[in-house]
Amino acid sequence: MAARDARLESDWWHTAHQMALFANANRGQGKPAIDAATLNPFTKSKPVKRMATQRDLEELFGPAGE
Repeated sequence: MAARDARLESDWWHTAHQMALFANANRGQGKPAIDAATLNPFTKSKPVKRMATQRDLEELFGPAGE
């Protein structure tokens, strides 16, 4: 299973790079370049870091005075 998944991800990176190369060669003047990571469905998203608010904590653990 792991080898199959690695091969599939590798193939998608190859495809994404080819699509980005084609799109960047044909983009309009002044437009930003397209990155292959935006075209690859296997791109891992970066975790969002934020502090928990008082409301978040109350939803998880209930009101503070109990």
